[in-house]
Amino acid sequence: MQLGYRGGIPFVNHHPDTVARQLEAAGLQIRRLLSVSNLRHPLIKKALPERVMLSVERAAQERLARIRFGPSMFFLVRK
Repeated sequence: MQLGYRGGIPFVNHHPDTVARQLEAAGLQIRRLLSVSNLRHPLIKKALPERVMLSVERAAQERLARIRFGPSMFFLVRK
C-alpha cells in the first residue's frame, strides 16, 4: 500500500547520504558540500546582528556539512 494522498508522489528519501550515492551512481563527482540555513531559528535571528549571523553561517557551512547537520544541503558536483 502506498502512503500519501491521491495523485501524490511515492515516498522519496532526500537524506544527504542517499543523494550523494545517487549523484555518484549517475557518474557525478561531489566537489563540495555545504550545510545551509543553519541559523534560521527566530531567537538566533533576534539575538545576533545580521552581519554576525552571516559570518557565522558562512564559517560553519563546510564543517556542519561533514556531519550532515543542516536543514538544507547544497552539493557542488562535476561530471
